[in-house]
Amino acid sequence: MQQVTTRSLSAGAHACGWKMGRMLLSMLKIGAAGFGGGSALIPVIEDEVVKGQHLLSKKEYDEDVVSACVTPGALPVEIAAGNGYRTFGLGGMVLAALAMAFPGVFLTVMIVSLLSGNSASGSLDIARYLSIGIGAFICSLLIDYAVQTQKTVKAGGKKAGRFSLAVIASVFLLTCGNNVYAIAGAGTSPVVNLSTVEVLALAFFLIFYTGCRITKKNLLVGGGVSLLYILFSGSFGKSVPGLARLALYLLMVGLSLAGIIRSIRSDAAGNVSRVNADAGSLIRQCAAWLAFLAAGITPALLILKGSFLFVLRGFLSSLISFGGGDAYLSVADGMFVGSGMVKAADFYGTLVPAANVLPGSILCKILSGVGYLTGLDTTGSAMGGFAGALAGLTVSIAASGMVFCVIRWLFDVFGNVSIFRQISRWIRPIISGLLLNVALTMIRTNIETGSQIGAGAALVTAVTGALIALNLFVMKKKKAGNGLLIAISAAAGALALVF
Repeated sequence: MQQVTTRSLSAGAHACGWKMGRMLLSMLKIGAAGFGGGSALIPVIEDEVVKGQHLLSKKEYDEDVVSACVTPGALPVEIAAGNGYRTFGLGGMVLAALAMAFPGVFLTVMIVSLLSGNSASGSLDIARYLSIGIGAFICSLLIDYAVQTQKTVKAGGKKAGRFSLAVIASVFLLTCGNNVYAIAGAGTSPVVNLSTVEVLALAFFLIFYTGCRITKKNLLVGGGVSLLYILFSGSFGKSVPGLARLALYLLMVGLSLAGIIRSIRSDAAGNVSRVNADAGSLIRQCAAWLAFLAAGITPALLILKGSFLFVLRGFLSSLISFGGGDAYLSVADGMFVGSGMVKAADFYGTLVPAANVLPGSILCKILSGVGYLTGLDTTGSAMGGFAGALAGLTVSIAASGMVFCVIRWLFDVFGNVSIFRQISRWIRPIISGLLLNVALTMIRTNIETGSQIGAGAALVTAVTGALIALNLFVMKKKKAGNGLLIAISAAAGALALVF
């Protein structure tokens, strides 16, 4: 009996190890093909961990997405960390996050290390050609995500379907202004153009205040406040006094808190059960991130002068990194270029072009690249540069992972409060609207990338559109996996533009 039990445990451990290995390979694969920013990878990761490997339920995955979307830092790394923790505990959490970030960081640091001469210019051109096809593939995934979301919600009733469609369209229209103007070549800025964080803030306000109940009061107050918020967040808002904007934000916070309190009291009256979140689990997760951080920054602390200051600035820059990759560039400029830690010529002439054309999280790539440039400048050797890059990678992952764990724990604490369940219900339509704008961003990026390799905007747009249609057709027929589609899209896009 003991021998049978031992064999069973051994077989279980082997199966668990095999599943974890498959998950890590999936994270590496997604990280290597992760063009288009963090939000673009939401459906890609879901295809792997929910639909492909069945490691998580759709509900669990959506909960991680919600937490990541409202958390500063590298979004795909945070989602990977959440998925890893749910399936394989602390070890899975750290390793999944590392696997997601590593491919883009590795490629960026290698390119930056080569760009001291002209030997890497050809590599960047190759990456640009391939990125156009991969960008088209990701566009097709984003469009398919929105379509499938609408079908799922509509299956629950026509009224829910109409409301979902209105949410998707509204979010898209509120966020697409800059992309539409840029693609059209307009020289002005849109009146309305909200960032991802601004849209999520508005969505949470409406959910918390109204409880998703349509009444005259909710329509009047919620609609009026939302209209002011939209105007204050657009180009018109630049002329609004700061005190007026602050007063509006405080009003939204107050109304949101009032709505949450009403919901909690209503749940208490109805004897709704609550989730007792384990504070010990949060402490263990934070301890794991601190241990990972200590291990990764130790080489830099030992051999690089001033590396402790770099670590502190890197950690802080990650914590205030809201709004996606482009927003982080301005944060990094102030933290590292403005302070003289990195030369502007190296940052904008070498690191930013490499990071923009390669896959992966901008935050992780930029912070690792800054670490490499700092280490190289301090020691004059590539070894010092790689120690700095390792520190940058570790800081970006640990900071993102730690704050994500705190936010997700808070969601767990309030998970059974009815008003918070509304977030889980409507987050997919909200995300779908955001992802449709990301798809537009990918098309805009393809056009800009095409100009760098001498391809006209009309040709790049036509190639991108054809590849999107092809990928959607194949996805509908379900005759090819994502890996094959990525390879075909990359090759087809490159060949079409070369010839």
